[in-house]
Amino acid sequence: MSRSKSELTKEKIIRAAAEVIRRDGLQSCTHRAVAEEAGVSLGTTTYQFATLDALLSAVMQLAINDFTDSTRRWLDLNREGAPEAILTRFVLWTLGERSRLNTEYELFVAAVSRPLLRPCAMNWLHVHESLLCEYLHLTAEQSRAAVSFIDAWLMRGILDEPDTFLNEALIHQVFRAIVQETA
Repeated sequence: MSRSKSELTKEKIIRAAAEVIRRDGLQSCTHRAVAEEAGVSLGTTTYQFATLDALLSAVMQLAINDFTDSTRRWLDLNREGAPEAILTRFVLWTLGERSRLNTEYELFVAAVSRPLLRPCAMNWLHVHESLLCEYLHLTAEQSRAAVSFIDAWLMRGILDEPDTFLNEALIHQVFRAIVQETA
């Protein structure tokens, strides 16, 4: 089924906003900058997304979809081993995806000061938790704790220098404690 011109334009604007954020940071994401990146008029951008929060929510949803797809692919290829070993490798893999990680977290953290983005940010957490329940058979509580720990390490990884030493054994040990904890 073909998509309408309006749907294609909307997607083009969302992807342009994601590119502006990736390249220049969230503070540079304005309707004007996105219109220029997308090659559409400012009026077209504001018609499709009346507020910047509406546009950022759409970009977050795109990022959630991309995260879900890439995480599913990764988990499909990395099913071997104990859950704590898989989770440790996941943290290391994700830290290796620095450009994507920086953009995702910039959007995610924006929800702290932009309440209209909080439902998207919470959805992101729930999607991640659901993937861990589905693939690693964790309980909801274990999954919530694991995602919280993952987020802490990923945030630290963004803030640290890229070549900062990670204590893989310690990460593994904490995940083992989470996985062995009964809900």
